[in-house]
Amino acid sequence: MQPQQCLFCGHLVELVHVHGHYQCPVCFTNALPCCDGDNCGTNNLLKDLQPSPGENETENR
Repeated sequence: MQPQQCLFCGHLVELVHVHGHYQCPVCFTNALPCCDGDNCGTNNLLKDLQPSPGENETENR
């Protein structure tokens, strides 16, 4: 991983992988959460909310 500026403490660091996430080695803040709350159910919910192809064609005319 390339050095980047920590958004929390401002130091230029290489984030450290710890227990499924990346944290700053200076301030120890979780800088890159492992999944940020996403899960398989979220993806399925998004699929359910998207209209099927051709579903809204009659409404647009």
